[in-house]
Amino acid sequence: MQRLHLSIDGSLETGRLRSYSIGTMNSGFYVSAAAGLMSVLLPLSAQVRRSRCVKPPKASAGATADARGFVGAAFRTNADGSKYECFYIRPTNGRAEDQLRRNHSTQYISFPDYEWNRLRTETPGKYESYVDLVPGKRTRLKIVVNGTKAQLYVNGAAQPVLIVNDLKLGDTTGAIALWVGVGTEAYFADLRVSH
Repeated sequence: MQRLHLSIDGSLETGRLRSYSIGTMNSGFYVSAAAGLMSVLLPLSAQVRRSRCVKPPKASAGATADARGFVGAAFRTNADGSKYECFYIRPTNGRAEDQLRRNHSTQYISFPDYEWNRLRTETPGKYESYVDLVPGKRTRLKIVVNGTKAQLYVNGAAQPVLIVNDLKLGDTTGAIALWVGVGTEAYFADLRVSH
């Protein structure tokens, strides 16, 4: 059984590699997705790597008005990126005026067979939840994976905001990836991975 602890002070998200840019900023780095979803596989070992958070995520230039700024982390990513598990947040949903939209602030997906729309249709509310997110502010994420279970913690909370007891890829191994949705410019820092 693989136990993984991923902690990010900043923001994360995952997807298909299309058009993106990666650059460094002070002690962190940013990722921007121009089209489609994208992932950046991290060359990480079990070693702790630290830096400080630079800036919160934001809609990229030219993003549509309804861009939510999806940002998260994928884990158990296979070699070609065609399969992975992922937790991500939707920062603009956290304080939306619509309660249903608030309830979609966090999300679990398992690509390619269990994307958000399938999970929401077949099991409403099971793989997403509410968490108080403030657009434009840094968000600290912590993902704990143990066997076929995973938990998402946000902003240092003692309790997880989303619990998945049936990871769709099973008890597998794989790489870690940063995940950014369409129209999102995300900044990542203070990334730590431990086993």
